Amino acid sequence: MKTTFSLIASLILILTGCSSSNDETDVNLEPSTDKTMQEISKDDFGEKWPFTVDKGILKCDGAAVTFTVEGKEYPINGVASQKTVYKTEDIWAYDDKMIQGFIDAGMTEDEIEPKPRKSIAPIIDAGLKLCN
Repeated sequence: MKTTFSLIASLILILTGCSSSNDETDVNLEPSTDKTMQEISKDDFGEKWPFTVDKGILKCDGAAVTFTVEGKEYPINGVASQKTVYKTEDIWAYDDKMIQGFIDAGMTEDEIEPKPRKSIAPIIDAGLKLCN
């Protein structure tokens, strides 16, 4: 039973992290003078903010989308993961609502592995807009 719940949790995590932006709300950000980078914050994204930090610089270099906080550059998409040192997981928030759903369904917090994270799709979408 624990294996089944772990498998379901893993599948949901994969689907959430890779979700298309079709169900995401567009975010209107203030224009920047450098069209390849933009300061973004929790206030810009509201409930969709997927980080444990309140703000940072979103950047596109080629097709690599990164997020910089206090001088540390984190990869946001797969292309960027080859170009950065830091791991996004260090600042990527867990999806407390989804975790609570698993607990309400009868799982213990220890059984929820891997723990689901908030969707990063809105940040990827905003970053890719900077690439154009």
